Amino acid sequence: SDLSGIMHDIKTPLHSIVTATHLVAEQKKESEDRPMLLENLFNMCTNNIPLIREIIETTLDGNRNIQIKKSNANLRDTIDNAITLTREFSRYRNVSVEVDSPTELFAEYDLTQFARVVNNLLKNGIEAAAETSSIPRVKISASKNEKNINLVVEDSGIGFKGSPDKAFRAFRTTKVRGTGLGLLISKKIVEAHSGKIKASNGSTYGGARMEVELPLGG
Repeated sequence: SDLSGIMHDIKTPLHSIVTATHLVAEQKKESEDRPMLLENLFNMCTNNIPLIREIIETTLDGNRNIQIKKSNANLRDTIDNAITLTREFSRYRNVSVEVDSPTELFAEYDLTQFARVVNNLLKNGIEAAAETSSIPRVKISASKNEKNINLVVEDSGIGFKGSPDKAFRAFRTTKVRGTGLGLLISKKIVEAHSGKIKASNGSTYGGARMEVELPLGG
């Protein structure tokens, strides 16, 4: 069910905060390890609270229509921000992330909502790539033609088992792809932009390939 998936997703980041809190609580106030443990707790909160908030917001969005407010923005900036946001995540998993995009790629899109799509696709790609024994890597490419902006995220993971179209159903429980809710929301956001999102096993690196098309001219 939706709820058990959400609980499962929140449990992981919450667990690391709780563990760090216990470690502080076990120390005497005058302990010399206390500052270091408090610093650790602070880091756990900083990293995990936004994640918990995002899971809650995403869940709510799964049940309602997405409101889009477009502005003219540089997609390359959105991609670079997503890479910065997932840097610790990819570093911890030894996944290299490369970009293939012009430094300026302006389009009309909802900055906040579409950033969530890019973050989701990148995070999924990193998680999938980390599962492989070969060179774990993710490539995010963006380009523009007369009609569309194209965004492609490819990973070196094992790809989709079964039909890739099923990736957009909420709470597929394969370990690699998380709950699937992130992809379901991404699809809603892309479609609210009158765009298309496709999942396939056509990655140059042997894993999954996610392709987003956003029409130009709003």
